[in-house]
Amino acid sequence: MSESKKDLLSVVMPVHNGEDYLRQAIESVLSQTYSNFEFIIVNDGSSDSSAMIIKDYQEIDSRVRVININPSAGVSNARNSGIDAAIGEYIVNVDCDDLNDPKRFSRQLDYLRSCNKDIDVLGTWFRLFYDDAKNGYKSVPVDILDIYDGKPPVHNPTCMIKKSTFLTYGKYNTKYDNAEDYELWSRWSFCGVVFDNLPENLYEKRIHDKCTSIARIKHQIYLMLKINIIAVFLYKRKFTRSGYLRMLEQLAYLIYLGLRLDKIFRRSSVLERIKKNDN
Repeated sequence: MSESKKDLLSVVMPVHNGEDYLRQAIESVLSQTYSNFEFIIVNDGSSDSSAMIIKDYQEIDSRVRVININPSAGVSNARNSGIDAAIGEYIVNVDCDDLNDPKRFSRQLDYLRSCNKDIDVLGTWFRLFYDDAKNGYKSVPVDILDIYDGKPPVHNPTCMIKKSTFLTYGKYNTKYDNAEDYELWSRWSFCGVVFDNLPENLYEKRIHDKCTSIARIKHQIYLMLKINIIAVFLYKRKFTRSGYLRMLEQLAYLIYLGLRLDKIFRRSSVLERIKKNDN
């Protein structure tokens, strides 16, 4: 494939206090077999050594561009800032704690260029891996029909997206941080945006202690339930039985957390262990 200006990619990576895994993530981008890209790293108010790490790579690779936001304005704003600055035909999403297969960009662009030009958003399958690597890898297939089950039809950091799609249908909604991607897919799906997934594991998502917290999970589930309710009433989306059951599960879990039953259960479990040890 000729690497013409037309095929320039704009890779967007939001970073907020990502020093632990940032070097590995950056290197997995810079070592791609397809090299015709600009790499926009958006430093969203990091207070750790992320800025120094980013500067190191900016000095050794001219493709690296940096946007500094201070104070932090959230991941959706960071993504949108990168998209606004991008000059490539496609936006490539990446996260600052994950890894990209060296052939990811090449495989996705080849797929889009070969009789799949109507696709607006192309994701891939991916693999989960734990930071301690004790449990190995778990492959996660993704299907565009998952949206009717109340789930994302693509996995955000695996996506290659036409920039024109953002310009036509809007960017990430900053009110939905923690579920900004699912809100975007739900809204875009209603607008007729075409999604697809390349059935290859071209991305590795790291699971580590800083990935989630109880507060973040609660907020994310609340947002996903809200997005699904909006899809039913505003977009007239007809979910599958699994989709409606998922909404009920989300509601039940929010009630569970709202009543603080998780703390009661955790306290009871601790007391039981203490009693066992005493005996």
